[in-house]
Amino acid sequence: MGQRTVLLIPDGVTTNNNSGLSIIALINIQAIDVGNGVMTLTADATMTFDNLTLHAGETIVSVTPTMTGTVLNGSGVTIIIQQEILESDDTQLYTQNIGPNGAAETTYLGTTRTTSDGSTAWTNNDIDGLKIKLTFAANTATRFWLLDFQGVTVVIDTPPINGGKIRHTSGKLQHTSGKIELADIL
Repeated sequence: MGQRTVLLIPDGVTTNNNSGLSIIALINIQAIDVGNGVMTLTADATMTFDNLTLHAGETIVSVTPTMTGTVLNGSGVTIIIQQEILESDDTQLYTQNIGPNGAAETTYLGTTRTTSDGSTAWTNNDIDGLKIKLTFAANTATRFWLLDFQGVTVVIDTPPINGGKIRHTSGKLQHTSGKIELADIL
């Protein structure tokens, strides 16, 4: 069985209590302008994500929150951000603290979760309703966290391709894993 990886990007911010300062333009992966995206140390934001499309026979292996940002003027400064994974009804599934530090832009991977509630495998409905809430928990100096991107990486098991003829007439064919056996070549 093969695997594919999907990066879900935010489709909106459902709440944001940082004095009306919107980060919606910032959470698109192409947006680099951090001027409108400064979240103060008292801010929180809850993000929803694009829906996941599973194909026949595919199953979800794991979910990993992925966050990119920097601490503004933060050389030697650590900010603790609480990252919560929520269901569509805001029920908390998981929580963890992430400690961004320093002035360089960095990507932080959250804990990889293989189940939606500690025992049940992820379903497409779980992923389609998934939310991530970011809350500032602590800091070592008064600085700002510039969030460039918050996404969710989903790893999916794909079923093997059943036997049959493959006819490729033009373009590029890419095979990333597994074995190709050729028989009855014409």
